[in-house]
Amino acid sequence: MDLDDMVRHFRYMKELGIYRDTEVQMNFTHSNLTKFISGKLFDDCEIEFDPEFGTVMITARGYEVIIDLGNTDEWKTPSTCGGHDEALRIIVKDDLELDEDLALKNFTVPVIKKEEVEDHG
Repeated sequence: MDLDDMVRHFRYMKELGIYRDTEVQMNFTHSNLTKFISGKLFDDCEIEFDPEFGTVMITARGYEVIIDLGNTDEWKTPSTCGGHDEALRIIVKDDLELDEDLALKNFTVPVIKKEEVEDHG
């Protein structure tokens, strides 16, 4: 099957509706105390996110992974610490540990400049 055959096949399958995404309803809870939204994704995996501070927390298999969004021109965290200017900050820690300074991993991911993305593709 060459590329043209594959494109025709995908177009035909799309016309039939086979590649349509379906919306999935999930049971999440909005806390009026913390303002977090949380829910269970599957056994032993829970997710919490804080839309105000741009933070996602995933707890699974004894670990907690925290993903913080960095400041941009359009959005600044309301955090008292001022946040960070990298694209993401990722922290991996024992789920019982409260002190982020004692995390197993704590690293940042740099912002990709628009020019860098265009150069690659």
